[in-house]
Amino acid sequence: MAAQSDMMHCLRHPERETGLRCGRCGDPICPSCMVQAVVGIRCPACVTWERNPIVQVATSRLLAAVGAGMGTAVVAAIAVAALSDLMGGFFSLVMWAVAGYLIGQAVHIAANRSRARALRYVAGGSAAFAWTFSLLFTGGIIFALPWIVLSLLALGLAIMLAITPFR
Repeated sequence: MAAQSDMMHCLRHPERETGLRCGRCGDPICPSCMVQAVVGIRCPACVTWERNPIVQVATSRLLAAVGAGMGTAVVAAIAVAALSDLMGGFFSLVMWAVAGYLIGQAVHIAANRSRARALRYVAGGSAAFAWTFSLLFTGGIIFALPWIVLSLLALGLAIMLAITPFR
C-alpha cells in the first residue's frame, strides 16, 4: 500500500487520490481514467486507437482482390464444369474444394495478404459466383435430391475454403 505522501490527485478527477501514473507522460490517473494498453497503463490523452494494419485494406487493394477473385472464379467454374462431366459425383466435391482454396488464395494475395473482414465477403462471394457460373456449363440445376445435396455441399465447401485465409 502506498504511503500517504505518495498519493496524488487524478488530473481529470481532482477529488480522487491515486498512486497511478500514465506510463507515457507520467500524469497521475485514477483507475476510472486509466486505459490498459499493450505496453502498460495510459491516460486517455496518450492512448492511440489505431487499428492493426493487417485487418485494414486499401480501396485499390480491395478492387484488385475483387478482380482476382472473380477472374479465378470464372476459370475455376469452367474447369470444374469440364472436369465434372468427365469424372462426376464425388470428384466434383474435391474439385470445388480446390476451386474454393484457389479463389481464397487469389483474393488473399491480391489484397497483399490482408485479413480484412471485407475480403471474406469478396472470397465467399467469388466462390458462390463460380458455383452459379458453372451451372451455365453443366445444364443448370437438376431437381433430384442427391444432386441438390451434393451440389450444395460442394458450394459450402468452396465458400468455407475460400474464406479460410481471412480468419
